[in-house]
Amino acid sequence: MAEIKYVGLDALGLDEFSAKRLHGAVMRHAERIERLAHHEAQLVVHLKVSGKEAGRHECEAHVRVTYPGATLVSDRQRGWDALTVAQRGLDAIEDQLRHKAQARADATLPGASRSSRA
Repeated sequence: MAEIKYVGLDALGLDEFSAKRLHGAVMRHAERIERLAHHEAQLVVHLKVSGKEAGRHECEAHVRVTYPGATLVSDRQRGWDALTVAQRGLDAIEDQLRHKAQARADATLPGASRSSRA
C-alpha cells in the first residue's frame, strides 16, 4: 500500500465529509499509480489556499510521487474545489507513468532500431 502524506490539508478547512472524499479519491489514484509504477510508491499531496475572493478560497495542488528509480512531479493545479484540484494533479502523474510505460514498451519492440532508414 502506498504511503500517502498530505501537506496543508488542515489549512483548507474542509469539513469531515469533504476530507473523507478527498482521502478516498487519493487512495484510488494511489492504487492505480502503484500498478503503473510496478513498485510501492510514496505520494505527497501538497494543498494550499492560493487566493481569496468574496469568501471563496482558490486551491492549489502539487503532487509528487516517489518510487524506486524515479520521482514524478505534477504541474501546479489550481481551482475552487480541493478534490478536483487534487484529482487533476494525480491524473497528471498517471499520464506521466503511462507515457513512461509506453516508451519502455516501444523500445523493446522487435525491429525498433535506433536509426530509421527506409
